[in-house]
Amino acid sequence: MLIEYQGQLTKSDLLQSLILHHRPSRPVGAIRLGLVALIVLSYLYYFILYSPRDLLEELGIVVALLMIVYLVAAPFIKPYEALPGFLRDRDLTSLISGKVTDQTITVKTASLTSELKWNLYHKHKRTPNLVLLYQAEDWYNLFPRSFFHSEDDWRAFLQLVEKNLPGPGAQ
Repeated sequence: MLIEYQGQLTKSDLLQSLILHHRPSRPVGAIRLGLVALIVLSYLYYFILYSPRDLLEELGIVVALLMIVYLVAAPFIKPYEALPGFLRDRDLTSLISGKVTDQTITVKTASLTSELKWNLYHKHKRTPNLVLLYQAEDWYNLFPRSFFHSEDDWRAFLQLVEKNLPGPGAQ
């Protein structure tokens, strides 16, 4: 099977990939929520038993609130922090093309061509219009639906992804 693709990543494609990449898994999300609840309950308990008596204690409360905001907001902030760097990358903003077969994925950009076997990717994440194929924990290739010439090509690509790679949360 040979599937060809070609396209140019949009700002929206890049942002969606960053949001998907930084979205915590369910276990991590549950741990994050548990930590937030633990901090909030600890401070409620503290306020019930002791009321703040000096500036240092109030500063501790402010620090705790900032930690809570960070724990809750970090997955949502990181994509927007990373986007400007991605938009400056010539390889990501120029024409990207390639071929996908049962054995390999070829990617051609303005400055490089790579042909990688499926076994060099270790997992994938996807939405209805985007697939991320991971070579390392923070290193992925992104394939938007718009790169594929037809719905049949997109579906065939998704089948190869499912056949060759574990889904989210896999190691």
